[in-house]
Amino acid sequence: MKILSEILLDGENQYQAFFENTNDQEEIAKTLIAFSNSEGGVLLVGLKKNGKITGINPEFENECISHITKECCSPKIEYNSRVLQLEYRLLLEICVPPYNSKPVRFINNSKNEIYIRTKKSNLKANKIQENVWKYKNINGLRPNQLLNDDEVVLNFIISNPKSSLTKLHKNIEYPIDTVDYILVRLICWDIIQMELSELGCEFSLIN
Repeated sequence: MKILSEILLDGENQYQAFFENTNDQEEIAKTLIAFSNSEGGVLLVGLKKNGKITGINPEFENECISHITKECCSPKIEYNSRVLQLEYRLLLEICVPPYNSKPVRFINNSKNEIYIRTKKSNLKANKIQENVWKYKNINGLRPNQLLNDDEVVLNFIISNPKSSLTKLHKNIEYPIDTVDYILVRLICWDIIQMELSELGCEFSLIN
């Protein structure tokens, strides 16, 4: 478990997020969900984005976090918390493990969205990612031999590293749904990887 000095030195990243308080409940919910749908992470309450400590009332903020996980997260997110102290200022650390049966959804009014954590950002999961989770929950076993259609998509990605989904749809002469399904299987079999960003997604071979 990291000490406070290490947390501040690392700053915000894929596994850490800083909030001054819990006023922005929607963004906190999205961050908790993104951690759950990725590799887990730590949310620190009582810090500015630059790491400057402002301090909070940990009991009040923990109650707010509990409310957020119940009302905005489906299913409810389980977490561990602890209070950190630097001189007279208190912080609240919320540790979120990765959820086993992904995805966890953001539910608020008419919204029903899924987020994952990439670098410092919470990004909406695309249909490929959603179907990867579904496929893994059903049957993610890699076959002894790839089908011809699988080989076609894989060879295109090998020849065109960092291929976008649009490029794959445009250049592979299969129906879009077929291409997407093959991509899902290749990801589940740990043959290719998908990198999400605010600009979209790219596919490449796993070395």
